[in-house]
Amino acid sequence: MDQFLPVAFSFALAEPIVILAVVVGFYMAWNIGANDVANAMGTSVGSNCLTFRQAVIVAAIFRVFRGGPGRQQRHRYGSQGDRSP
Repeated sequence: MDQFLPVAFSFALAEPIVILAVVVGFYMAWNIGANDVANAMGTSVGSNCLTFRQAVIVAAIFRVFRGGPGRQQRHRYGSQGDRSP
């Protein structure tokens, strides 16, 4: 394997780069999830149907249970070849 690596390559340099990539990836995933929650709850809070605290609690409940039984139904319909998300 050493014959394929450039002379200046060092595995000591690769490890921090991989760790940095993983940290940045988790940070981006966290922000994408927060954006999804904001899109879902923004209209409810903006129209004063829910307070901010209630919206956070509802979002946490749905995040923990991952949408409940509708998740299996969506998967079942998605496997029949239609183009629904």
